[in-house]
Amino acid sequence: MAEWSVCAGGYPSPLNYHFFPKSCCTSINEVICHGIPDARRLEDGDIVNVDVTVYYNGVHGDLNETYIVGKTDEASQQLIQCTYECLEKAISIVKPGVRFREIGEVINRHALMSGFSVVKSYCGHGIGELFHCAPNIPHYGKNKAVGVMKAGQIFTIEPMINA
Repeated sequence: MAEWSVCAGGYPSPLNYHFFPKSCCTSINEVICHGIPDARRLEDGDIVNVDVTVYYNGVHGDLNETYIVGKTDEASQQLIQCTYECLEKAISIVKPGVRFREIGEVINRHALMSGFSVVKSYCGHGIGELFHCAPNIPHYGKNKAVGVMKAGQIFTIEPMINA
């Protein structure tokens, strides 16, 4: 990842960020986020989230995707599907004038209706010239996030859902 980023004229944002030792995050199974890639062999049924952020042309771009290694059980498939649906529902309300706290309400409502819960320890965040900045975007209901969305703001929505 580091070599690819640098060859393309960028830099892997996580590398050495608060002493993070790698160029991307790979969170496997119960590791909810910020997993450190290692030599562990992936096995049939593993759920892997790959989170990539690259600094390029003066801004950070942050994305992630979840993959299933081989085949997994129905419960894991439902968890992944619910998480994706939470993201889609949250994105659908993004527009100027909407309160940031509404994102958490939408995600929380869908997760609970699907029989899951929302991780409260991590949230989405502003991104751009800085890697992590305001606004904070909690993904759970009844949060106290302040502010409303404005045209031109850039932030992440990263729902983390538990079975």
